[in-house]
This record gives sequence, structure tokens and C-alpha cells, in this order.
Amino acid sequence: MKRMVFGVLLTVIGFVFFAFCLIHALLNPVILNGVGGLLSALIHHGTLVPFILSAVVMCAGLAICGWEAFRNDK
Repeated sequence: MKRMVFGVLLTVIGFVFFAFCLIHALLNPVILNGVGGLLSALIHHGTLVPFILSAVVMCAGLAICGWEAFRNDK
């Protein structure tokens, strides 16, 4: 049960940072060297690394939740 709460906590924290980086990049578009889009906005605002890390943390939290939900206790 403690691991499930930990997984939910990781998922929520990862989602909050992921959503913040995504919304910030979408609301402030940038054209970088003639190329626009999400990637150039993330690079220009310096949120590419936090975006990737928060996605990894969110996926890890989901994996922990899935593992705890479907494991067999003996």
C-alpha cells in the first residue's frame, strides 16, 4: 500500500511539472532559426530537460502503480 501511494505521488508530481512545461511552451510560441513548434519553444525557454525528466518521473510513477496493482501476494 505504501508503494502505491508513492507511485501516485510520483505520477502527480511528474504530471504537474509536465503540464506546466507544456502549457508554458504552447502559450509562448517561438520561431528558432526559422523552425517553429513545440520543440523549438521548449529549447528556447530552457524547459526541454525538465519536460523530459517530468515525463520520465510520471511514467515511473505509473509503472510503480501498475506493478503494485497487479502483483500477486503470497
